[in-house]
Amino acid sequence: MSEEQDNFRVAVLDWKHRHRIRDDDPMLAAVDLLEVFFKHVKVQVPDSNEKFIEVRASLQQLDRLGKDFTKQTRELTQEIRGVPKLSKELAIGRTVGFVIIALASLVAGVLIGKFLL
Repeated sequence: MSEEQDNFRVAVLDWKHRHRIRDDDPMLAAVDLLEVFFKHVKVQVPDSNEKFIEVRASLQQLDRLGKDFTKQTRELTQEIRGVPKLSKELAIGRTVGFVIIALASLVAGVLIGKFLL
């Protein structure tokens, strides 16, 4: 084993001891999987700066889209918070309408009784 692998294993053992992690913990399986991945995969860094410019443009666009999404989410949240106020206003309007209809019915009844009887 190389010195880097030994250092990695010592760090993992120290981490297990410090956090009291058992050997059958699923997180250790993920750590082992990462170790296998880094042993067998060679990461290639592109030589041209065009890739970095494309990545930067993509990140800027992602940032812009994220800000737009945040703005729309904030506006939607404000609209949703306004729904209870609207329902209270509608309930008041219904009550006023009911009172007006009741008064109109009372006046119509009095007029019908006065002129027809």
